[in-house]
Amino acid sequence: MTRSISAQIIESDAMMSLPVTAQHLYILFCMEADDEGFVGRSRMIAAASGFGGENDIEDLINAGFLIRFPSGTVVITHWFVHYTSRKDRCKPTIYKEEKSHLRMDESGMYVLIDEDCTNENSCGKADKNTEKNRKRGEVHIEEAQTLETANDLTKFSFEDLGVDHEVAEKARDWLSYKEGRKEHVTEGQIKSFTSTLKKYQRDYGANKVIELIDENMASGYSGVIWDKLKQPRAKPQPWKPAEKQNYDMESLEQQLLAN
Repeated sequence: MTRSISAQIIESDAMMSLPVTAQHLYILFCMEADDEGFVGRSRMIAAASGFGGENDIEDLINAGFLIRFPSGTVVITHWFVHYTSRKDRCKPTIYKEEKSHLRMDESGMYVLIDEDCTNENSCGKADKNTEKNRKRGEVHIEEAQTLETANDLTKFSFEDLGVDHEVAEKARDWLSYKEGRKEHVTEGQIKSFTSTLKKYQRDYGANKVIELIDENMASGYSGVIWDKLKQPRAKPQPWKPAEKQNYDMESLEQQLLAN
């Protein structure tokens, strides 16, 4: 099967808002996947690649790019958006148990059939891991508020999900900014954005996060370039007047005449 990756997916706001390590890991998974989009040993691949780890896998799941099963196998949600070759040329996946819990929606995306199941051995990772992810500080919108009940995203309560109030205020400004640009915000984007806010406010402080969001809005970006927080900013050097140069006028005149 010919391998290609859809720009519609990897250049989307949802993907671009993720850490670069998560973006790189997604591309690696696309390369490692079988002909039906399944990747076994996802944690080992992530750790061995050096691109990222468990947090990056979680970001990709929360943003809707991966579905993970208790076995550790993941499936790439948009697999058949990327790969449009004839399906009769695909080699069937060996992960038949995991596949039995999926269906294909009208847009060609994998969707869990049994999202609300509670049997850990027979369903993909969905709402059943809420308690585990709460302890890890990850975001599950179901715990506090869903997009269906939050009709006005500019009033979305990030504070209920563990975001500092000052950062939450700026996050709502960002949602207003996106709304003004006519850019639709999905539930997966809210999950990923909230998780990222919490991570970076913890690692770099609220002021740095607020400054970065302001900077990205002022620049007209469609996503927040989080990697800028990791780049050390050069200290401005004090201004010094240029040193006075002493020229040998006779020598300069001779060079000019020679030319």
